Amino acid sequence: MNEKETKVFNELRKDSRAPITKMAANTGLSVSTTFEHYKRIQEHGLIRKFAMLPNWDKVVKASRAFIT
Repeated sequence: MNEKETKVFNELRKDSRAPITKMAANTGLSVSTTFEHYKRIQEHGLIRKFAMLPNWDKVVKASRAFIT
């Protein structure tokens, strides 16, 4: 990975759902450059998948509320 890809990769680690425009602003890269490196990261298989991380404390509380 080059320096620009590393910047985009780190932004994806923080918030993989962030818009490209926000990632561009945070990295100091143009939107088109950010998108280019975003696609390159995906094409090279550096990201296995995008997944959610549940907040189990809230999920368990919500489940308890429905069980009565």
